[in-house]
Amino acid sequence: MDQNSPLPAIVGVAAAFAVVVPLGFFMHRDFPWIPEGFLGVILAFLLPVISFGIFRSLRPNVFQPRRSKLDPELAKAGERSRAAFQEAKRVRIAELNADPANRKYAALMERGGWWTDEQIAYLENPNATATCAHLREIEHAMRAAGVVPRLLPEVPEPGYGPLARVRADCRIHEPELRRRFTIVDSVRHLTGFYPERAEFDNPWAELCCSACSSAIELVHPQYPRPATAWFPSAPQD
Repeated sequence: MDQNSPLPAIVGVAAAFAVVVPLGFFMHRDFPWIPEGFLGVILAFLLPVISFGIFRSLRPNVFQPRRSKLDPELAKAGERSRAAFQEAKRVRIAELNADPANRKYAALMERGGWWTDEQIAYLENPNATATCAHLREIEHAMRAAGVVPRLLPEVPEPGYGPLARVRADCRIHEPELRRRFTIVDSVRHLTGFYPERAEFDNPWAELCCSACSSAIELVHPQYPRPATAWFPSAPQD
């Protein structure tokens, strides 16, 4: 029977009426001491119960979760991809462990994440910067203040140059930032959310230069992590 057909529901309701209506007349005739109001409640309860029971007998799988059918080839491809990633991670950790100067990054990779040579070189050189000329002074000041930005992997886009982006574990006090630094018109402090289940899921913030497609990813000022600092300084209450 077609799973979308209304016939089982129609049969269930009709059969329930066919049982409940005669039963009501019978009980009213042979049990006159039962109050009519109470009898009505009994019959009203029996009607949906019988209807639902008949409906379930005609369509037993209607309330069972549907099992998704995964293409075996897709499943195998997923397994191969995961295996390839784990092997690449194992090789990368071995490379880092082979260099005494980089063993701490091997330990970080074992706990999750990935570290490229470019990311390590950036972090090891406190004078290195990766943003555009309009953000470079701020990025350098963040590093000097101990707010260590992390170089993000470049994401190539057709028709665009590489995006120089870093992530800093800090939130911006914008009035103080504008007082201490020369901020050109193309640089803006943006905040927002990527809603999923709720409107305020996945808060984000960045200091971006629209002229150069360069940005520093930040922490949303209203949703800091426990150790998140203010930059360049905390607001004065």
